[in-house]
Order: sequence, then C-alpha cells, then structure tokens
Amino acid sequence: MSSKVQEQKLIEGLNAEAEGDKLSTKTLLRWKPDWEGAVLAYEKAATSYKNAKEYLRAKTAYKKCAVGFQNLQIAFSAAKNYEAAAMMAKESKQNEEAVDFFQRASSFYQENSSYDKAAEMLVSAAKLLEDKDSEKANELCNDAMTIFETEERDHFASTTFKYAINLAVKQANYERAIELIKRYAVIVIKLKQQNDLNKLYLSAIIIHLKRGDFVAASRSYQDYMGEGFAGSYEAKAAAELLDAYEKNDPAALQTALGKQTFTFLDHQIIRLSKTLKITGEQTSKEELKDDSTGLA
Repeated sequence: MSSKVQEQKLIEGLNAEAEGDKLSTKTLLRWKPDWEGAVLAYEKAATSYKNAKEYLRAKTAYKKCAVGFQNLQIAFSAAKNYEAAAMMAKESKQNEEAVDFFQRASSFYQENSSYDKAAEMLVSAAKLLEDKDSEKANELCNDAMTIFETEERDHFASTTFKYAINLAVKQANYERAIELIKRYAVIVIKLKQQNDLNKLYLSAIIIHLKRGDFVAASRSYQDYMGEGFAGSYEAKAAAELLDAYEKNDPAALQTALGKQTFTFLDHQIIRLSKTLKITGEQTSKEELKDDSTGLA
C-alpha cells in the first residue's frame, strides 16, 4: 500500500472515530448515547486504521467498539472487538494490555456460551506471559482447562491441555506436569482415545525419571498396564527405559531413547527425554513391592 493510500486511510479512520465519539456522547439534544451508530463508526475507524498500519489507533477504536457492544448487551460482538483490540496491542508490543483484552474477550465469549473461544483467549494471553510471568501463565491455562471440564467440551480440550503440559515441562515444573497429565487423562479416557492415552502415560514416566523418582516411574508403569497401556509401542518403550535404569546401563538408555516411538510425543517431552541420564543405582523391583509413594 502506497504512503498516499495509507494517509487516506488514516484520515478516514480519524473522521470515523470522531463520528463515533460524537454519537457515544450525551448532549442537550441527545439524552443518551447512540451506541448503534457509534459501533458502526468505530468499526469503520478500526478497519481504516488497521489498513493504514496504525495499530495503536486501531486498538483504541476496537476497544471503543467493544464498549459500545457492551452497552448494547451484545456479548459476542463485544468479545470479537476485545479480541481484535488484543491483537492490535500484541502487534504494537503492548503485551500487558493485550493480556487484559484477551481476558475481557474470554469473559464475553463465556457470557455468549462460546466456551471454546473463551478458553482460546486465555491460552493466547498465557502465551504472551509464559516467559515473563510463569505463575500468571499457569493460572490462565488452568482457567482455560476448567472451562472445558466444567462445560464438558472434551472434544475441544486437547490443544489447551497439551499446551499447559508442555509449558509446565518447559518451566521444569514437573509436579505440575504430572498433575496436568492426570487431569487430561480423565478426558482422554472418556473420549476412548487410547493412542493419545498411551503417549500421556509414556510422557508421565519420562517426567518421573527426569525428577529422579524411579519408584514413581515404575509404580506408574505397573498401574497403567491395567488401562489399555499393555502391548502398546509406548509401553514397550517405557519398559526399556525402566530396564536401563534398573540395570544402571547408560548405553541401554540411549538405545531405548533412539526408538521412533519417542518422536511422536509432544515437543517438550521429546526434548526432556533427550536429557535423561543414569546417575546411580536405582531402586530394585523387590523394594518397589513395599513402596507406595509413586505418583500414578
């Protein structure tokens, strides 16, 4: 787009936003704001600003439009405009404001019963915070997962749960990762997705081993065998890992980790598996018989 066209779009945006401001303001002759007219003007302004690459102005116009739809009690349109405002804030590197807009969008999507979009907005916010505020990012992920669980949107939960698990592993928050795997496994079992369940179980065993908890890894393996895990490629891979650890055999561990089965796991689990090392003697099978401390 030429600079002349961009300038024209900017002027169009300024004029449209001014019209929106006028219509949304009470006057002596207009006792209440004309929100229907205002949102149309703000939508036009936002589009013009976006085309002119004036993202900060577009952000403001989308926000004003969202407020207008709030006043009109049209939740879905309010959500869409807060989402658009978030994207413009993100484009302008204003991540904190983008997070706020994503959260507002989520709230209005929930009000409209658009639960999948509501969760998506929270995950979008989490992604902006994962390297700066891990605690808040985890909180947002938890809120998103709760939406799926509460509203029984099991078929749409996969992406969110996988992101949350990968984030926990990336943060080396292994206890949280195990808890999330347990939580997600409930959904996967309900959906009868055995292949995904097998991958989750192998992932859990890898995480236990990374935590240095051979007992928990072995206990989990034994418990999973009664849930369709037995006979799977993932179960075989897990058995080879555990055998290598029990025999204190680094070479066997590397051979086990070289199997193709591991390449089908989520990316953070793959990266984690490559860091597994045998550093000492492991608890024997006999000792495991009297131990019940493992996280399954």
